[in-house]
Amino acid sequence: MSADLKEEDMELFYQKLSYQNALSLRACPPDPILFGDKTPLLEKHIRGCNLCQENLGDQSKVLTWKWPDFPAGFQNQSFEPGQVRRINADLAGWGPKNRYYNPPLVILLERIDHHASHVAQIYPGDDFIGPLDVNIDGLGYVQSWNTYTMSHIDLEAPLETHHEVAAKVLERSRQDFTDLPQGYFHNFFYALEIELGSFFSQLSLARILNRSQAPNLASPENFQEFLNRNGVVLPLKAKVDIRFEVARMSADVYNAGGLTSLFPARGSDVSTKEESLQPPLRMAAADRRQSKANVLLQRDSGLFLDTVFYTITALTSEPENRLLIAGKFESRDYWIEEMMAWWETDSVYTPVFDQKLSIDRRFFELVFDGITREMAQQGHLVLLLSALAE
Repeated sequence: MSADLKEEDMELFYQKLSYQNALSLRACPPDPILFGDKTPLLEKHIRGCNLCQENLGDQSKVLTWKWPDFPAGFQNQSFEPGQVRRINADLAGWGPKNRYYNPPLVILLERIDHHASHVAQIYPGDDFIGPLDVNIDGLGYVQSWNTYTMSHIDLEAPLETHHEVAAKVLERSRQDFTDLPQGYFHNFFYALEIELGSFFSQLSLARILNRSQAPNLASPENFQEFLNRNGVVLPLKAKVDIRFEVARMSADVYNAGGLTSLFPARGSDVSTKEESLQPPLRMAAADRRQSKANVLLQRDSGLFLDTVFYTITALTSEPENRLLIAGKFESRDYWIEEMMAWWETDSVYTPVFDQKLSIDRRFFELVFDGITREMAQQGHLVLLLSALAE
């Protein structure tokens, strides 16, 4: 009986050490902060943390584990299931319980949309590993019971890719977790890990919710309402399609500070407006030169006017006065949400009848009705895009 009791005591002792290691890794400030200026938040943490008190007393202590080195200067814009990434270090900071939350590694399970993914948290080591966890050699294990949503802008460059692990974790994450190993320190560990994920997920979701929506190009009225909300005033005549006017404006006159600086202030002389219009680009059916389209780009810092290059890959004028156009956008660092198109001939603009954007937003198809062969030969395409910065 005595031997069994000692064995149980030793097991609890090792679990306590494991939990203290997890607590130090997840919720204690890194050395530059711990040994730096003593802020009120840091002092509160030190008063309640024996681990940091010990570290301050032993500055020669060597860490037994550190984050793997990430590819320097590499940014992968493709977010795919199976990628292992670290949550952006910029989100690290003080949170509840006077804890300093350090960003963990996560594995992407599935993309929710272009801007966010469902992820699972990774613990570095094998302490408290259970039957529902999935091991990743050299990195630790993935916690299928600890999944949440992260914005792509809050994830660093990919370290490794494990498609099979992601698929297995995603399947296990849909189970109930009544079979998780139970115990005094196990429960503390689960609470710590979930608290850590919740901290970063809430920060990331708040950034998603605070982002403005991309400009709505569905109708002149919706577009006007969007511009009004962003403080943009267009001194145009009544019954003018504002979208078309913005599509023709030259982004070259854009002055850093946002779209507002591009437009004359309310009540100013509107005669200068014509000076900012793009020169018409005439094109024949076989002309595959690059053209430019205006992009209304919504960033966290405001609304901007940019341009994107595109190439007409096919232009066909059909007998029933229907014009078919196919094209391809060149590389860009933002996601196109919406597109509006016109065919302009001798100051007469015809809105697009039907249009399609490919899933990856690289290719487009346009159909214009009422365009004669002569109008097709003499006219030119005008595009306006709505986008969100990635």
